Formats: sequence, C-alpha cells, structure tokens
Amino acid sequence: MSLQYLPRELYRPIVKHLSQDRKTLTVLCLSSLALRVDAELLLYENLIDLGLLSQLLLHRTMIARPRLAGLVRRYVHCEEWYPFFEVPIKEGTVQKGIEKEFWDVLVPAMLRSFTNLNSLVLRRSGGAACSHVLTECQFQLNILSWGSCNLETQLLDFLKTQTQLSEFHVLWREDMPKPARNILPTLAVFVASSFHTVAMFLPGRSIQHLTWDPDLEDAFLNEQTFGPEISKYLGLTGAFGNIVSLCIGGYFSGPSLEGLIPFIPKLVVLEVRGNTIKSEQSIKNLPALRGISFFASGLFPTDLGDRTRVVGGLFARNTKLELVFTSTAIGMQVWYENLEQWERNTSSYPPKTEEEQSEELKKQIRSMVPTRDFEYDFLDHLRFLEGTI
Repeated sequence: MSLQYLPRELYRPIVKHLSQDRKTLTVLCLSSLALRVDAELLLYENLIDLGLLSQLLLHRTMIARPRLAGLVRRYVHCEEWYPFFEVPIKEGTVQKGIEKEFWDVLVPAMLRSFTNLNSLVLRRSGGAACSHVLTECQFQLNILSWGSCNLETQLLDFLKTQTQLSEFHVLWREDMPKPARNILPTLAVFVASSFHTVAMFLPGRSIQHLTWDPDLEDAFLNEQTFGPEISKYLGLTGAFGNIVSLCIGGYFSGPSLEGLIPFIPKLVVLEVRGNTIKSEQSIKNLPALRGISFFASGLFPTDLGDRTRVVGGLFARNTKLELVFTSTAIGMQVWYENLEQWERNTSSYPPKTEEEQSEELKKQIRSMVPTRDFEYDFLDHLRFLEGTI
C-alpha cells in the first residue's frame, strides 16, 4: 500500500526517530512526497554548527524555496579559537576573504530569512564582534547566546526590538552603552560573564536564574567589598534578592560567595564552581536553600576534604536542604569524575554509587527540566527539585 493512503500518525514516529540523521532526512525529502512534510520540519528546525559548504548549499536551497527558511527555529554557529575556514588554499589573504564574505554576506542573509527563529547561539572565532549580522532581522527570540567578547556597537539596537527574550548569555563590556531597564522585559534566565554584565542587566527585570561566570577582574569582590560595590548600582541589591537559582564561579579566581550570601535570601538552588568559597561552613543563613552542588573546576579548585563531614555540616546548618552533589571536574569541561549524590534522611547519606542513581536521576531531570538550547550546564542536574523553576 502506498504511504499516501496511510494516516500520518503511523509513519510520523518513524521519521521523528531519524531527527539526528540529517543525511537520511535529506533522502526522505527528495524521495517521498508522503514523508517530505515531516522530514523537512525535522531537517530545518535545528541548524547546529553546520560546515561552510553545508551553509552555502543551505542558503542556495532557501533562496529557491523561501518557505523552508520559515521552518528554522534554532541556529547555532560557534567558532572556537581555531580557524573555522579549513579550505584547501595556501594564501592567508584568500582565507580571510572567505571569512569576511561568510560573516558579511552569508550569515546576515540567512538570519534575515529565518523569520520564525526563536533560539540563536552565535560566536565568531576569537570572540570577534559580529552584531552587524542582526541588522534588519525580523524574528523574536526566546533564547540568545552571544559569544562575542569585543565591542558590539549594534547589539543594543537589536535587543531593543526583542520583547519575548527569556534567556540571554552575554559579556557586556564597560565601553558598551548602558542598556535601558525597559528592554528585555521578559528576561528570566541570565548567563553573565562579568560583574559589570550582572550589574547592567539584573536591576529592573524579573531575573530569577543567574549564572555568573566571572572574569579576572571579579576576584576583588569579597566580604568587605561586595556591599559597597553592589550599592553603586541602583536596584542591584533588590535584584539579587529575587534570585532563586545561582551558578557562580568558573575557570578563573572568582568573587567570594561569602560576600554575596547576605544578598540572596530567596536562593533555592546553588552551584559552586572553582574557588568561590573559603569554606563550606559559610553556606548558612539561606532559609530557602534546597539543593547545592560543588564542582572543583578551574585553575584554583576548592578542596572539600572529608565529604561526609562537609555534607553533614551543610544539612545541619541549612534546615530545608534536601540534595547535595559533590564532584571533581576535568579542567574547564562539564564532564565530572566521582559524582556523588547526597540526600537528607535517606540511605544515600552516605551517598549512592553513580550506577545506583544515574538512571533514576536522568528520568527525573528529563521530566522536570525544560529543554535547553545551549551547551552550558546550568543546574540541570538539580532542577527536578519541585518548585525551583
């Protein structure tokens, strides 16, 4: 029997099973009228780190069939510090010409055609400025991860047009214009790469979930300086008071958590990375805290020592605390060794082995955690705690 006589409900799950196989989806689009609709939706919905040639062919296809551009919901293009343009040429000037054409012509043209885009993750090699690609874009984003660490003169103009953005990742340099408080009114999840970035966007908005990955200059924030620095920015003290989940620390020596604790009384979930604390004993007086994790990442990780003693003290000092994770990390990566999960008043304190907990934990996370559109690990392992989102 021909597929065209079968209801789509029968073969749609088969097509959906191939969602990660772009080659097979392309074959289905070209070979089956019955399967084309579902295959096209999956093929063009998420465009993630496609190569140069693939993006050239993609744009050519969308010029011929503009309807396909409207299917794109997520576009991810992240270049690392190594060259993205690995082409068989010897002259560096030619390679630079290809890169300039890619960023000045191809990317802007594609983004203008993605009228229904709702998630954008963009980083140019070396964090170079590229906000010009957003000129004349008509989409309304829910998620924007901006990987530039250079002066972005046109980014603020684009942000002024975004009324539905709920999640934003950025480094806001001090030589960039100050964003007005009436932009990004729906922002709830914020990933900031410096204290200045936090200070520019936290006040005046309903941000409840903050990741603070500090830069080198943030190390001066300690118990004595936190209060005076926060008071320099109108509304920042109250804005910190609205935070319910916080991930703080990173590769470099960061701000002192001891100095921040008095300003985050509503905190429910805390993730500590690197050496942002002198001692775990400082984690107290957080009346709403229900989950905490320690990841010893970065150049100067904090050694917790006897974990059984440390976790017992955390439970004793924080009466609502339910769940603790302890782990050591491999460099800056998000792959961890010796993961241990600790729960209050259960057989897992002392902790369960990783094998005993992993499958159950994954199911809980999948059922409770919203889909993430970026690779950064933002407390996903803790968010199944009821009421934290």
